[in-house]
Amino acid sequence: MTINGMEVIKLEISKFISGTIGELSADCFNALKKKLLGEYISFSILDENEVKKDVFSEKLCDYFEKLELKTSDDFDKLISEFLSDWNTLVEDNISKESSADKDGAASGVPRARKYFVHANRLKESRNITIQQLSDYSRIMMCLYMSIIESQFKEIEDFDYSTKCLEIDKIISAMREKKSDGFLVFGGGAMFDTSELYSLDTGVFIMTIIMYYYVKTDEIEGEY
Repeated sequence: MTINGMEVIKLEISKFISGTIGELSADCFNALKKKLLGEYISFSILDENEVKKDVFSEKLCDYFEKLELKTSDDFDKLISEFLSDWNTLVEDNISKESSADKDGAASGVPRARKYFVHANRLKESRNITIQQLSDYSRIMMCLYMSIIESQFKEIEDFDYSTKCLEIDKIISAMREKKSDGFLVFGGGAMFDTSELYSLDTGVFIMTIIMYYYVKTDEIEGEY
């Protein structure tokens, strides 16, 4: 498939799951389970404490495979949607020019804009990898947290430390985000997660997975 006119090599579901869930720290895996079990993923027999990585990974693979069947879209379409939606969440709140200094001269391209541009270069890679998804997600989520903390005003700088990230604030802001599309009775929600097997719900699940993957890197000292 293509993203922004560029051919993208497909990232298989099993490789995505093994490369993310399989690499989570114990704390991040347990936190991920708490976020996904019940609302998105369920087990009819096993208790939460009995759900280990291999079983949970298999269940997530089943979810994404069923999502493909329900939507008639391949997994790479979900990745494309994830990347596109996160650009939409962030782009309008990133300043294009720095505020003027005391002498009235602009100080150049804001730091937040530079990172946003770099994230978009990652997004347009012809061969998207889990590491590129991780780097993209970290930048976008950190930018989004700074936007949230600024009460959705334009930002010039941001906290690039993953310690600033809070999944509950991110998910809440995503749910409250209004669509840019025209509606007679006002803007509707950007995301409709009322249907379990929809691209919007898939984006939420992928966001939660990537959040804890990024946080695992923090715990292991890679950032």
